[in-house]
Amino acid sequence: MKNIYLIILLFFGTRSIAQFTKLFDFDDTLTGRHPKGALVSDGTYLFGMTEWGGKYQKGTLFKVLQNGQGFTKMLTFKHDTVRGTSPVGSLTYDGSYLYGLTPYGGLYNKGTLFKILPNGSGYGKLLDFNGDSLLGRRPDGSLIYDGTFFYATTWGGGTNNYGTVFKILPSGNGHTKLLDFANDSMHGYAPNHDVVSDGTYLYGVNYNGGLKGWGVLYKVGINGTGYTKLLDFTGPANGKYPNGSLMYDGTYLYGTTLIGGNYNKGVVFKIKPDGTGFVKLGDFNGTATGSSPIGKLVSDGTYLYGMTAGG
Repeated sequence: MKNIYLIILLFFGTRSIAQFTKLFDFDDTLTGRHPKGALVSDGTYLFGMTEWGGKYQKGTLFKVLQNGQGFTKMLTFKHDTVRGTSPVGSLTYDGSYLYGLTPYGGLYNKGTLFKILPNGSGYGKLLDFNGDSLLGRRPDGSLIYDGTFFYATTWGGGTNNYGTVFKILPSGNGHTKLLDFANDSMHGYAPNHDVVSDGTYLYGVNYNGGLKGWGVLYKVGINGTGYTKLLDFTGPANGKYPNGSLMYDGTYLYGTTLIGGNYNKGVVFKIKPDGTGFVKLGDFNGTATGSSPIGKLVSDGTYLYGMTAGG
């Protein structure tokens, strides 16, 4: 798509929005194209990344004012040992630096973890993923931060070569592998997007594996203990192939699946952190409600908001 827009808000459900405002048009070489992940803000600027485009066609990191003005390309990704390639997740801001992941590039072409100041200076590569049993390879999602550690997943590598959950300090030190995924009924594999935390456990979904092979929802302690499979995705009852990050409101975890449900177009669901209380909140049906939800749900305390890729 030639034009991809930064969007203030889209909705899921019946609540209407007074006015849609297009803030910016991406144009490929100068600004990048195919933005993925969410925007983050420091109160003045919105920060984000594109998967492709830029001078080397490997993506960009940018900022733009909340009114759509003042666009600045802060970094151009390049297929080299330093900058990484084609980011697909979101940036994370700790109040000083922006942190991000790339699934490719770096010293071993297995991905990088980097930081950069909001003014575009101070870029530093903190970690090269090498694909081995410890570091893994291809971190596809985003980092989450608890004030001490960052947490994230890798798509491959680890002991079983099906990906890992890890934590690391903002300095780039203290990398610890918390979990190895596996192509089995218990763990699943192909971790999709970000983990979420309640301060004790990390929660996430795997796109494949489990009893039916259609994905699992799991938790693991932030110290790497207490792994528990909370849910197998099985088809009409609860969907197939969870394809977005979970959202946690302090009581329930919320998520979506790409397909499955009554119409095989995906579902939206909630479940308690102990694996009980599963409720399918809705079935996507194609025409009226869209199909194939992607990304992460957000909430204003009353409604859930999200997007579909089709329908």
